[in-house]
Amino acid sequence: MLRRWFFNYNVNGQYEKTVRASKKLNEEDFEFVAIPVDLLEHEADNCDVVVVGPQIAHKLDYIKKIIDPKKFRTQS
Repeated sequence: MLRRWFFNYNVNGQYEKTVRASKKLNEEDFEFVAIPVDLLEHEADNCDVVVVGPQIAHKLDYIKKIIDPKKFRTQS
């Protein structure tokens, strides 16, 4: 089960729509949370997935300092 996903934006609920439409995924296994990037340090321990949009690319160094020690896989 994925505990929580962090988003700095929510893409009009697209991730939630994908989970709901899936015949294999169970919506109760996901919690989607959109929070400001400045709160990521306090929320990262509660996340299994972090999705970062291009509009905050200027904060990428800040984000990597937080998520690298937590062993999140990163993809650019």
